[in-house]
Amino acid sequence: MTQPDAIRSLIVVGGCPWPSIDGYRQRNANFIEALSKMGDVDVFCIEADMSEAATKEALSMAPPGVRVVFAPWVGRTLVQRMRVWATTGLPRMATVTDPAPILDRLRTELRGPYDVTLIGNPSPWFDFKSLTTSPMIVDINDLSSMLLRAYAEQSHPRSVRERLRRRLDVIDARRMERLEHLCAAAADAVAVCSELDVRRSNLTNAVSIPNGYTRRRPIPPRAEPGSHPEIVFVGQLGYAPNADAARWFAEDIFPLVREQIPGAVFRIVGRNGDDLADLNLLAGVTLVGGVDDLDAELDRSDLAVVPLRFGAGTRLKVLEAMANRLPIVSTTLGSEGIDVRHREHAMLANSESEIAEACVEVLRSPSLSQSLARNGEALWEERYRWESIHERIAEMVRSVLPDTVST
Repeated sequence: MTQPDAIRSLIVVGGCPWPSIDGYRQRNANFIEALSKMGDVDVFCIEADMSEAATKEALSMAPPGVRVVFAPWVGRTLVQRMRVWATTGLPRMATVTDPAPILDRLRTELRGPYDVTLIGNPSPWFDFKSLTTSPMIVDINDLSSMLLRAYAEQSHPRSVRERLRRRLDVIDARRMERLEHLCAAAADAVAVCSELDVRRSNLTNAVSIPNGYTRRRPIPPRAEPGSHPEIVFVGQLGYAPNADAARWFAEDIFPLVREQIPGAVFRIVGRNGDDLADLNLLAGVTLVGGVDDLDAELDRSDLAVVPLRFGAGTRLKVLEAMANRLPIVSTTLGSEGIDVRHREHAMLANSESEIAEACVEVLRSPSLSQSLARNGEALWEERYRWESIHERIAEMVRSVLPDTVST
């Protein structure tokens, strides 16, 4: 049977995509926008109670033709979570939410039949996979099995509680990997963030849909670094890889930079950074916290650093810096999955001394700084603008339909 030109989509995501305050929400918002260009979309956001003002703001930001339904997020108690974890083989992150009230709401609000269903990651897929019989795509926006394994390998537990958590991470890494493979076996396609993730996921129906960044303003000319150059790290600081990166740079790398550039400043920008408050005591370090105007922080900065030592997926902070014409020093892991080349688009280094030397070289060399910024912006323009990635999403959707048609 030939599909109609307009494709009706059902999308289930955890958390409201608007405003898009982090990489996960930006990715969801752009999947929704891409599918809205193909036809009507029903979006079910699994979200805790939102204020009337926040709900109104979110609805105003949804693309035309998108119907948004908020499904109630209800958390399980610790005892309930432990029982589910012990009896189902699910990882801890898939036991947090009670799916029953969400399913009740979804069944009431469904307006099928749908031509395609997109689910935001493997955890909701497990609970909601039977919602419709339409072709299904699951977005594995990061390989959580790898992230959990990295937690266990990277951390150095200092208490009985931390040692127990690391042991649970090892168990959950295996459980999440099993869940990812079950999800891929049942879905028509799974989306991952890079060709690197396609290869290392071992999922035969994985499709690379890279993360992107939308620049919504002109970039002002950037002055050469003065005697007090500013280095910035941007990230959601409640996310363990970001918190580790900020602390590692502040405590072990930034002092090496200040030995050569005594006036250098390091600013840490991001929400949920209470556990990093002690970094404010270090010379030249400021924990800025969450900000309403990130553009102002990027404009005042001379260098962005991405000193991640573990994690998964691709980093929005790299794309953000490139789009804002800001030179980057990153670990190889911090930029993995993004096609940057050393000394062309970013400076790549992994040891404390090498990262510090790279920062000093960029801050002391206007020509290198400008070259990295210019080439990084060109790479973003060519490959990592969400507007151009939308067509790749549409191609993936068309590939799972019984009969592919142009839309």
